[in-house]
Amino acid sequence: MINFKFKGTDINNSLAFADSFVFSIARKSGKIIFLFFTLFSLLFLFGVFSRGDLSKNMLILSGVCLMLLSAGIFLSLVNNFTEKKLKNPKTLFSINEAIALPGKYNLAEIFDFRAGKFLKKSLEYSNGRGTGSLHIFYSALLNSPELDLIFSRFVLDAEEIKNFLDRELENYVSFNQDKLFEKSFEDVILESLNIAGEKNNAKIKIWDLITALSKLDESFKKVLTFSSSKPLAE
Repeated sequence: MINFKFKGTDINNSLAFADSFVFSIARKSGKIIFLFFTLFSLLFLFGVFSRGDLSKNMLILSGVCLMLLSAGIFLSLVNNFTEKKLKNPKTLFSINEAIALPGKYNLAEIFDFRAGKFLKKSLEYSNGRGTGSLHIFYSALLNSPELDLIFSRFVLDAEEIKNFLDRELENYVSFNQDKLFEKSFEDVILESLNIAGEKNNAKIKIWDLITALSKLDESFKKVLTFSSSKPLAE
């Protein structure tokens, strides 16, 4: 059994903060400030160059523009710094160390921000019990634009695939309800770890997980055998 848990890890803290109200407001406020800066700047330029207006009100407006610009730049720098910190949490071990001794290390820590995000979602879709590779596939479909790119090349309809996976999940039977993960989940995690190692990646990325799914998940294989002209079986 692999060692895999999000609780108490840097990646979990990063994911939680990224979804927090404070971080969401900070990101949106920067965009709003730049919007007002643009609007007031256009008003100022219109007043000065078309009407030659250099009144006290226009000087006040120019001061407001400068304050908005300064606030916008400050928030942008803070957001960029925060996002870099969030999306690059520290890992106390390397990919090669994890490959050599996968049971020794918490493998949840070796995933990058985006891969970790949809892995954590897969645990929610299974209610935290008997999570299998099917749940990873479902999470990837809903949260990964990369998977949409793959299916579009195969002329596959994402909505049809989602409906198919919904039916698969309804009929899903876990063989290990007393455990967190099915063997299929563990196999995908270990395969994505090996794929990342072959690429000399510092962390496991979304493409590594998707590649592992395409090799091991039966539902993924079944989807790839159909095109939009051949509806997935009920």
